[in-house]
Order: sequence, then structure tokens, then C-alpha cells
Amino acid sequence: MGRLVSSLLRSCLATSFAHFDTRVAFLGLLAIAAAQVQLQENYPAQPYTFSYDSTGEDGGRISQQETGDERNFKTGSYSYQTPDGVYRTANYVADDQGFRVSIDTNEPGTKAENPADVTLNANPIEVPATAYTFGKSKS
Repeated sequence: MGRLVSSLLRSCLATSFAHFDTRVAFLGLLAIAAAQVQLQENYPAQPYTFSYDSTGEDGGRISQQETGDERNFKTGSYSYQTPDGVYRTANYVADDQGFRVSIDTNEPGTKAENPADVTLNANPIEVPATAYTFGKSKS
């Protein structure tokens, strides 16, 4: 890399300065590209656990829980249920084998299938179209 930079520098300086601004910009970019990259220090994984569970005034519910271990692997789930009974629960794992999720739902329009390593267990129900205002009363 050093010889390439040196050769390009000699070539730029040996020619006329008619395009001085262009050469300065080129050399500046070349210097930036040749600079060593500073790597951030890696910190060890910090095991943790968190969760929440909230029910709105309209009866809708949302929750999540997750744990991370000393290997930086994650396991958890999230779920919600609307006042009229539509629900989704996703259970997931992220580890040295990748990210995997299994979803249980009765959302309208879904069907049981397994795209992209996702297990989707669907049992859709018919519900009227409604605008939800999770946690807020409708006016």
C-alpha cells in the first residue's frame, strides 16, 4: 500500500498544477483511505433480564420479556391482544445458530406457513375493521 501511495503522490506532484484543487482533494481522500482504522474495544456481554406487561383502558394488552446471557445469546417473547380478541405471540432465540422465531396468531389474513426459518402458527378469525388507540380512550 505504501508504494502505491508514494507512486500516486509522485505522479500528482510531477504534473502541472493546472488542476491543483482536484489534486489536493484527491490526495486528501487518498490520505483518509490510507489511514489506519481505529477499532472500538469489545466489552464482554452483560447478562440481563427485562419485561413489561401493559393493559390499556380498552382492554388491549401488550407485553414483552427478554433475557441475555454471558455469551450474548438472547431469548424472549412479545405478545399483544386487541380488545376484540386478535392476538399475536412471538417466541424468539438469537444465538450462535442465528435468529429463530415461532409466532402464534389468529390475525385475519394469516395462514400457517414457515417462510425464512419462521414458524407461523395461524388460526385467523373474522373481525370488523377497527382503528385501535392502544392505551387511550377513543373520542
